[in-house]
Amino acid sequence: MAVEVVDRTSNSSDQIVHAAEVIGPSKLKQGVFRAVYTNQRRRKTVEDLITATKSTQGQVIDAGRTLAHETIITRTPHNGVFVYGKVDFFRPRAKWQRVLRLAADKKAREKVPTKRNPKVSPSSVKVNLRLPSQRTLFAQIFVDDIDSFAKVRRQPKDPGYTKMPETKFKRGVTRILGEAGHFKDWGGETSDLQTGRLIYKKKRASTAFAFKGPGTTGILTPGKMGKNGDQLQRLAQCPVDVFVVQYWGQIGEAVLHQLRELVLHSIDQSLPQEVRRIGVTQMDDTSLARVERLLAMLVGAALKDERVGNWVLALDRAGFKPAEIAELTGDLSNTIAQQLVRARRGGGKAKRRSGAAS
Repeated sequence: MAVEVVDRTSNSSDQIVHAAEVIGPSKLKQGVFRAVYTNQRRRKTVEDLITATKSTQGQVIDAGRTLAHETIITRTPHNGVFVYGKVDFFRPRAKWQRVLRLAADKKAREKVPTKRNPKVSPSSVKVNLRLPSQRTLFAQIFVDDIDSFAKVRRQPKDPGYTKMPETKFKRGVTRILGEAGHFKDWGGETSDLQTGRLIYKKKRASTAFAFKGPGTTGILTPGKMGKNGDQLQRLAQCPVDVFVVQYWGQIGEAVLHQLRELVLHSIDQSLPQEVRRIGVTQMDDTSLARVERLLAMLVGAALKDERVGNWVLALDRAGFKPAEIAELTGDLSNTIAQQLVRARRGGGKAKRRSGAAS
């Protein structure tokens, strides 16, 4: 159990100004703070905060976590969910209302004497100490944001999809990433695929994937992930920067919220001055269909699946340029261009050079 070691009575102004700085001009944070301290109820649920702020569940949870991390409100588990409560120091009405006034007025906030910002005479010497801060930055990202899957941006937003076995889809993803390792499923694995070859914002990012094959149906919930419903817990143990959840249907919000909580709790907070960026992305039925359209051609070529048919023409129809097709097949760009010209004139299939894409 964490024990608060701040002596709030000795630096009252500092605590009020700090709370006002954390809340700032954000209407969401102001609304969450006001909702927690309004009336005499000891606990406020997520639903209470959603009603008070007219915000989404994810927005309320993020704001509540930020305020609780700075010990401005409390955040404790109760009956399987988190509830939010008052910190004794800010409980008096005069104090929490002053926090809100200063949060909305930066100039007034800067005039309050504090240990960090004392109001001194001209003969005094002022020394500012910048203490290292430690923050965790969390962001939900999507398949379109990942550079390794950049070509999916050319696919229609909702093209429909063909169900593909999980192992085949995984092999297609490893091919796109250029991952040559072998990732065989077994009961105690922390992830279905862990790689350092994914490119995000033009930089390599260590990534862990959780794949759910078409055998799972309905909205994906935490209980459907893993034989014992513990796949998310195992995934969060991976020492990576990006976590990817893939499913052929709708991914429930509970999956993303639970993964977010697990990842944040698993971070090693012992490293000072460390700024960590954690990304969680989802591949649901809409975004996954666009990836699948590309994978159906690339994986089929890799596995010599003749059912894929003339995938050079298919890549052309999907919007790929001859140079990009050549990069995938190992042919020269001019060779691909000539094949496409002949195919368009004759209405037939582009001739595939022997040995290409082998």
